Amino acid sequence: MDFGVSINFERIALTQEQIEKYQLPSDPAKQSDPNYNKFVDLYGSDMVVELDSLPPDVLRKIIEDCILQNVDEGHLMRILRKEKGEKDRLNK
Repeated sequence: MDFGVSINFERIALTQEQIEKYQLPSDPAKQSDPNYNKFVDLYGSDMVVELDSLPPDVLRKIIEDCILQNVDEGHLMRILRKEKGEKDRLNK
């Protein structure tokens, strides 16, 4: 389905830099996993790190920063003001 927009995917979390910076724990990948060989070929290692090992506040900041880099800030502020007005109206 074509919605007339272009979508680009960018890995923003659990990068090698973040793994090193936050000294995230790693475990060997399961050789029984059908994607094991593809994973090792792609990353040159059989060590895996789970997203859950990244502190939640750090992950939240990474996501927020990425959103703010890719959204029209003026448009975002208008939406947030409208949302606040609607919340205030509902709380009366």
